[in-house]
Amino acid sequence: IGACHAGWRGAVNNIIEKSTKIFGSEIFLNSKLSFEPNQNLSTPTTYILGSGDEIQILIHGVQQFSQSAIVNKEGSIFLTNIGEINVAGLQFSAAHQLIKSKTSRIYTSLKSNQSQISVTLSKIKTIQITMIGVERPGNYSLSSLSSVFNALYAAGGPSHNGSYRNIELIRAGEETKIIDLYDYIVNGDLSSNLNLQNDDIVRVPTYNKRVEIIGNIKRQGIFELKDEESLSDLLKYCSGFTEDAYTKSLQITRITETERKILNIEKELFNKLPLNSGDIINVDQVLDKYENRIKIEGAVYRPQNYELVEGMTVL
Repeated sequence: IGACHAGWRGAVNNIIEKSTKIFGSEIFLNSKLSFEPNQNLSTPTTYILGSGDEIQILIHGVQQFSQSAIVNKEGSIFLTNIGEINVAGLQFSAAHQLIKSKTSRIYTSLKSNQSQISVTLSKIKTIQITMIGVERPGNYSLSSLSSVFNALYAAGGPSHNGSYRNIELIRAGEETKIIDLYDYIVNGDLSSNLNLQNDDIVRVPTYNKRVEIIGNIKRQGIFELKDEESLSDLLKYCSGFTEDAYTKSLQITRITETERKILNIEKELFNKLPLNSGDIINVDQVLDKYENRIKIEGAVYRPQNYELVEGMTVL
């Protein structure tokens, strides 16, 4: 039994160690990093109103009016002296105009600009989403201002075998967007970080191709590649060579159907070489020797290393 427990612990430790080497995993392992939406920012004009949102309406000027109203399950708010206004499913900017139009029938000074109206969200509704293929799969209750990244962070990020390059946002049973986390990690591009809606599903499929790069590069680790990407793309993701890297060729350890084999790849093929899942790329170091150094020691004014140039003599 003890041997079984030791083997199980070893397997778990290997998974954890490998997970921490996966490029991008540090985002979800960093407890000081949070993607929580800022509730203090002004409401986006494209925000979709729904049941549970609380709207604050304030009219000031010649006429005065103030009321908070929660969007009910039927999608409406009820305002004193004005009545029911259906706002569910409207963008915030459209709802603002509708409320202004309805209230101006009673508060006529709004039409002449003798009074002004302010419409704000005082409370944000909660939405339910489903996370699949993540470290902590399940249903989540999040702020309706939450985005895909908020949800991924809340769920611990992609699972050990989860993809960082092909995350699916599924809405109303249809695939809405494919999200590539490398766009954000490498380029700082947040354009695919869409806001979530109620009943959205974020699905993280298993990865298709992962390779590991070690040696004299600036960022060692395990990287996920798309089918069309080559060794040059991998070198971009790992931030390139260190200053003392041997860049004329690389060595790849590849798994075949029956065994492993070594490939030595010249620099000219970096842009062309497709990589296989499981490849280990090793970047060697330049030799610790000089091609043109001479050393002068003894009773001279400046004993040190010197450049050897063509035609140089002892005297």
